[in-house]
Amino acid sequence: MAILRPLAEAGDANAQNVMGAAYDDGCGVEVDHAQTLDWWRKAADQGFARAQFNLGWFWEQGFEGFPVDYLQARDWYLKAAEQDYPEAMTNLGRLYADGRLTEGSDYEQARAYYIRGRKLGSAQSITNLADLMREGRGAPADLEAALRLYGEAAAMGLPIALNNLGAMYENGMGTEADPVTAFYLYRLAQDAGYAHASINLAWLVAFETDAHFYDPPYGHALCQYGVAQATGESAAAYAADCAEIDKWLTPEQIDEGQALFESWD
Repeated sequence: MAILRPLAEAGDANAQNVMGAAYDDGCGVEVDHAQTLDWWRKAADQGFARAQFNLGWFWEQGFEGFPVDYLQARDWYLKAAEQDYPEAMTNLGRLYADGRLTEGSDYEQARAYYIRGRKLGSAQSITNLADLMREGRGAPADLEAALRLYGEAAAMGLPIALNNLGAMYENGMGTEADPVTAFYLYRLAQDAGYAHASINLAWLVAFETDAHFYDPPYGHALCQYGVAQATGESAAAYAADCAEIDKWLTPEQIDEGQALFESWD
């Protein structure tokens, strides 16, 4: 902070953006969202795309004393998008897909922003576009196109894309069902820290009796691991998954799986 603050006060936009992030995260200073807003605004007013994106995120999330304002979020994302900031395309698309800016979802607008994000190399835009195609939102479902797009984003290392691609292979969506490929894709997503992949793995190894990885105790352990990695509503939903899996396991399998889970760091 001793190095950063003088640079920010002297008008360096990059330093101002980092100052805003420091106050947002409480990194070296106390959390202060008024200061976050002030520093990001200073950088954004100089045309710093990352700060413009951050302001969009700020108003999309909302904080105490700063209620959610989707119109302000859109306006700042648009400024960053004008500078071809990839993540701004992703978030604009999501706002339209979720119906935050219109009465009901505008999938045409969402698709257009995701396509722009894809061209700029945003793996999340690619994944969100695949979600639209898989679910048939705004246009007829195209599972083969969704599979290709998930593969594109997975090759870029995005954990959720690895997980979703695994689900496509597990369930034979746009391709032949292939639980072995699904297993390894879920493992890659889990290793990247994506908690939901652990739950998907748990279901797979607990019940895929024809596969060489069938191992009900390991399924119990994986499910507990996913719960431990998750937060908020996700943790509660995953715990319900674990309870459902355990209904089909013997007490001995549960005990063995719990001991395995407790042996993991």
